[in-house]
Amino acid sequence: MLSYVLRVIPYLRPYWRLGLSSVWLTIGAAAFGLLSPWPLQILVDNVIGQAPLPAAIAGVLGDPGSHRFRLLALAVMAGLLIAVAGAGIHVVNSYVNTKPEQRIIADFRGDLFRHTERLSVAYRDQVSTARLMYGINFEAAAAGNLVLSIQPLAQAALTLVGMVWIAFTIDSALAWLSIAVVPLLYWSIRYY
Repeated sequence: MLSYVLRVIPYLRPYWRLGLSSVWLTIGAAAFGLLSPWPLQILVDNVIGQAPLPAAIAGVLGDPGSHRFRLLALAVMAGLLIAVAGAGIHVVNSYVNTKPEQRIIADFRGDLFRHTERLSVAYRDQVSTARLMYGINFEAAAAGNLVLSIQPLAQAALTLVGMVWIAFTIDSALAWLSIAVVPLLYWSIRYY
């Protein structure tokens, strides 16, 4: 698969600005994915439970941190804002990814069409016209899909690394225990 990606990368070069924007939006989407559980933690630990607010949050909130109803409202609003911002980043990321994908497909189709025009008449007599049209119209879409299939994988990897880092920050023994199960899960998924 890597060889196919390397063959399609030249089609992405003219759209490097959109590709760079996609990288930054991917990092932002992963960051907002990691931020989303924190308002819930404040609700459970500080509004429902009796735990005091962490010093960094108490310094920022000041007086609302001491009143449970205000803290509840602020945590719910923070959760809503994080969800809206994450969805907004997702929409912008989809737009930014769709433009180069469609342009790569158009460029690849143009190259395939020019290559088809250069084919010999003897070759075109052996291969049906429908097969050539199918290759130009439908198989060219795979070039754009191939390049942009890397973005969701990168976002998932960034989110996974962030979750593991957060888990080790909270409790390293529990994090090692949760990671120890991964080989068994991988084996069972592969086996079944």
